[in-house]
Amino acid sequence: MRELMQTVLMRYEWDGPINQTGRLQLECRKDHFLFRTEVLQQMNPKGRNVSLIFISVPFYVPVEIENVYGDDIIAYLKGKSLFVIEPDMACLGMSFEMFRKLDLREDIDQLIYVMKRFSLRPGTLFKAQDITLKVPETLEIQALFVFGQKIDQRFLNWANLMLDAGFVSENMKIMAEQASLTLPKKELKKRVEVIFLEFNLYFSKETALNNYLIFLILEEQEERRSVGEIIQCLASLYQSSRLPLLQEYDLLYKAKRTLDETGEQKFWTADPLLTVDNVDTYILTYLTRRLADLIASREKDQ
Repeated sequence: MRELMQTVLMRYEWDGPINQTGRLQLECRKDHFLFRTEVLQQMNPKGRNVSLIFISVPFYVPVEIENVYGDDIIAYLKGKSLFVIEPDMACLGMSFEMFRKLDLREDIDQLIYVMKRFSLRPGTLFKAQDITLKVPETLEIQALFVFGQKIDQRFLNWANLMLDAGFVSENMKIMAEQASLTLPKKELKKRVEVIFLEFNLYFSKETALNNYLIFLILEEQEERRSVGEIIQCLASLYQSSRLPLLQEYDLLYKAKRTLDETGEQKFWTADPLLTVDNVDTYILTYLTRRLADLIASREKDQ
């Protein structure tokens, strides 16, 4: 089966070798676009699972392009290419018998032409969950970026962790170099935006905050950060964004800091009265409850 996939793919001139990335999964590239060919199970009209060969070509839409005319892309490709355009990838699927007879040269050329014409950019097929499991620091980088923190050494360190974990792209390689931090602020922000789009890491502010709370609570439990450090991290998000939903963390941080320095505080007035002895336990309990409330609110909205 793998030999069949390789034989068909070799009919096209790729920009590099055909790489085996799974038992029945091959990847190759053309004009920086990734083409993944693999065997997947799909249910047929009779309710039976059948094996089909799929080719997926991920892409993303640049943030500066407000509207991508999907109907226009589909209309152009109709009759010219077997690929179907989905929101974040182009794909095709067929039986082994049909795939065996396939000559993809015209289909691929037409697909690449139309994706370039409509300014679609090469993406990846990595899932955010897979990335955060291997590189949990991603949750912190997402929050820092979404809430307007300065792009600094923390982002460069993260990019190197991503490369070490196998999450590779040309933009990620550039971000991992020390010279990237010398780029103009606007250009550096644009590069991080592109990386987030490439790796499917864009989340809403609410989701980014929820994930960051989980990350920081685990950091304290694993004794990698103190209570003071994790509440300072959350306070810094408010200080960079000035968003009202983050102000409570800033007040808790100020209360914690002044208690540590003077033994007294006037920033946090909710019960119970904060003291040097109870402030750490209070903050951890408060963050845990706040996370539960945010998750419950999101589930209710859904």
